[in-house]
Amino acid sequence: MSIAGSPWWRLAVDRLSKMVAQEISAEDLPEMNYLRTNELARKLAPRVSELGEGVVRTFINEYVRELDGEHVESAYPWRDFLPAPLPAPPGSEAWHAALADLRAALEDELGEGQPMDPEALAGLLAPSAPRLDDRTIREFISDYLLALNGMSVTGGQPWAELLPRPRPARPASDEELLEMHGAELFEHLRTTGRLTRYKVQAVTGIKSRVQADRLKATIEERAAETATA
Repeated sequence: MSIAGSPWWRLAVDRLSKMVAQEISAEDLPEMNYLRTNELARKLAPRVSELGEGVVRTFINEYVRELDGEHVESAYPWRDFLPAPLPAPPGSEAWHAALADLRAALEDELGEGQPMDPEALAGLLAPSAPRLDDRTIREFISDYLLALNGMSVTGGQPWAELLPRPRPARPASDEELLEMHGAELFEHLRTTGRLTRYKVQAVTGIKSRVQADRLKATIEERAAETATA
């Protein structure tokens, strides 16, 4: 076997990368489990004997993870041979999961309290959803900010359920908001371990920071009582 990083080794990795690209498409990603990876490694390893089957298996595994949008910190010097993430098919499970990741990143960024231009946010947050195309990222962020400011979003976008809820015609009481959204906020606190004022505002659609802080405190108190009961 060639020494990792040597010219002959990198030539072999280049050949391997091209062969893997011919074997794996977007449709194959959900099926690339441990058994399929091993099967493909056994098939391709004899064609790149300079690498060895173990190295070939590692490369295929990292290739699949990168293709699926996961950034890999590799122990081998082959990052330039790994692929860019494939865009998730619109409407697919991977697409919806990527939108959820984008919303979470957007909530965290806006939670810092610094208003930002939609285009600037799109550029900043694109790495958090590598399987979404730039247009989808920009449109989702624009719709999210409109909804957050109480404006209606038209067009029947498939991410409507991920947008902040519109404000009611009259200010809802704490009790009404807890009845409508308390379970969701409690579950968020239980699963993530934290509840921010911005998360309360995003879920309930309220603007008042004071009311959001009251709801946040109530949810946290109830969670503490449940934990000690």
